Amino acid sequence: MDRRGLLVGTAALGATSLLSARALAQAKTLVAATFPGTWNEAHRNILAPAFRRATGATVTQSIILGTDQVARLQAAKGSRPPFDVAIFDSPQVLDAAREGLIVEYPVAKSPHYAELLPGFQDKWGPKITIQVIGIGYNPKKIATAPKSWDELWEPKYKGRVGLTALNSQLGIAFLAELNRLKGGDEGNFEPAFKALRELLPNVGAIAANLGAYATLWQQEQIDIAPYNFNFVQTLKGKDVPVELAIPASGPVGWSTSLHLVTNAAEPELAVKYI
Repeated sequence: MDRRGLLVGTAALGATSLLSARALAQAKTLVAATFPGTWNEAHRNILAPAFRRATGATVTQSIILGTDQVARLQAAKGSRPPFDVAIFDSPQVLDAAREGLIVEYPVAKSPHYAELLPGFQDKWGPKITIQVIGIGYNPKKIATAPKSWDELWEPKYKGRVGLTALNSQLGIAFLAELNRLKGGDEGNFEPAFKALRELLPNVGAIAANLGAYATLWQQEQIDIAPYNFNFVQTLKGKDVPVELAIPASGPVGWSTSLHLVTNAAEPELAVKYI
């Protein structure tokens, strides 16, 4: 075989290998956890199609809160987990790592990891956003931005305060901040629960998840409630009347990150997805 024939043959072999690899990927499905609401919408409409174009593989989304992800992974420990990629807020990362439910992120296999700001790099998986909590309010109904969490307890807001389930990170963060402000600590959350019981006459609705929480704002069923910057901006983009005020006691925040699950069925695809 002459040099030209050798080059043509090598190129054909390489192309065949690439096509075979892509064909193999097309036969695979990644299962990735995502949060309800706008998270699910963004991952379904933006992330999943980009992943499919890049790999040829498909992705199935498991819509589930972080605390429930930890519970399902614990239940499946030692066998095949229910999903390959987990999405956690900062408290769940500690629990999942301690229980061996996630593995250290394989940085060497992630070509864009080094491009992240240092604060977004973590050995358990890249942080993809920072969320800040404050007081969400309807500016059509509340002309002056709230300055304190105490305003939620004011009689004028009877039946107009919203809350989300305490198994969501928003609910957990609000509870923790309320406990801090009321003099509680990690070993005593009674001050926060006492304050919540006192708040109940003002509560008009409690959403089961953040998707339902957004609906309360869209339908103007609530006027004031704990909320975070990301979701406020999303709703404002849909012309929903909502603003965010940071109370004088300061903002509350947490990070959200993606993780490779221990014993994932598709670890290589999981890293590409992340």
